[in-house]
Amino acid sequence: MDTRSSLGVSFKGLKQKEEEEESEIDEEELEGINETILERLVGLSEMVPDSWWRLSKNGFSFTYWLIRRSAWVIGTSMALLWFPAFIETQRLEMVAMQDLQTKQIMLGPGQSPLQGPPRPKT
Repeated sequence: MDTRSSLGVSFKGLKQKEEEEESEIDEEELEGINETILERLVGLSEMVPDSWWRLSKNGFSFTYWLIRRSAWVIGTSMALLWFPAFIETQRLEMVAMQDLQTKQIMLGPGQSPLQGPPRPKT
């Protein structure tokens, strides 16, 4: 019994000491690290081979070219196809509103052009 209790206490004591040492090491390591994100990225870039950098650069430049080309095609298509249709529908709406306004002026202020001519009072 005595050996178990003494062993149990010593294991607990060892665990506590190890945890304290790990926390002290973690705090010391964190205090010593004063690098910026840029410095970390530079350090990571040194780990990647040059062939991968060239491949990624070519991939990004191709993607940039593709996006630019797509934007030009979509913008030009809209200018040639959609804008004239939009302008024409707006013009037709304006003509319809002007016709409605003209009919309203001819019938008088109290009449709606959708009701037709005024009824005679009987």
